[in-house]
Amino acid sequence: MSSLTPQYLDGLIFKWRQFIPPNVPQNRDSLAAFAYSLEYPGMVLQLGPEGYITPEVRLDNFAEAHRLAAGNHPNRAPNAYSVAYSKTHTSAIQHAYGTSALHGRTHPPLTSEEDQELKNYRNQQAFTYFNMPVPASLMDYPITQCAEYMSLPPVLQAATEVVGSVQVTMVMIHRKNEKDMPMCLNCQAYA
Repeated sequence: MSSLTPQYLDGLIFKWRQFIPPNVPQNRDSLAAFAYSLEYPGMVLQLGPEGYITPEVRLDNFAEAHRLAAGNHPNRAPNAYSVAYSKTHTSAIQHAYGTSALHGRTHPPLTSEEDQELKNYRNQQAFTYFNMPVPASLMDYPITQCAEYMSLPPVLQAATEVVGSVQVTMVMIHRKNEKDMPMCLNCQAYA
């Protein structure tokens, strides 16, 4: 894996820009999640000095790259990071990485149009294509801010197209205390 620097994510975005669909929101976190997923598709886990490089290790590096890019402004980094992957069809389905939505904490701040673009994209991914259910207990909760809304839909789409169904595993890490977090209740119900 490349060594991480504050410019690491911008370099990945530059490298993969032509492969990122135009409907992906044009903020760094959305673009970086897509580019990181292309850089580390996870179909073959590479052997590193400490053994196999697992999705969890890649997720830790993804979060660290965001922390480095935020520099002395940790609130400009997302609160949560996620990876979705198949445990049963590892050669057929790419890993997908995501971040929680920032909603105005970026620098420069998102405009209201950019914020709406981000919300629309996440809604389209989760509700339009996948018809994700929203449990009644979560109707007032802004669930589209979750990191899962970037990583879970592409894996579920591939599972549907490639094998009909698949066991999906989600791993999340929280920026502030770096501890694993479970998926939100909505994504648990769906996955």
